[in-house]
Amino acid sequence: MIQSDKIHPDPVRFSNLWYVVAEAEGHCRVLTAQQLASHADLEDEEEMPTLECWGPFSSQGEAIAKCADLIRSGKCKANLQR
Repeated sequence: MIQSDKIHPDPVRFSNLWYVVAEAEGHCRVLTAQQLASHADLEDEEEMPTLECWGPFSSQGEAIAKCADLIRSGKCKANLQR
């Protein structure tokens, strides 16, 4: 389950906002508010661990910069796959 008190309730209205989400494996993903909302809806709360979420950010670039900071600080692992 993704836990963040900053996720906006109307993802369509706030679709230009970006978030960084730490996945269970420790990798971070950059998602739009809409992607984050649909990701949260699909998760089974009993099987999924609580994930950390940072944001919202007003641009994808800001979210990517935050992701880089999280990798440098050891809070996320670098995802080298494309």
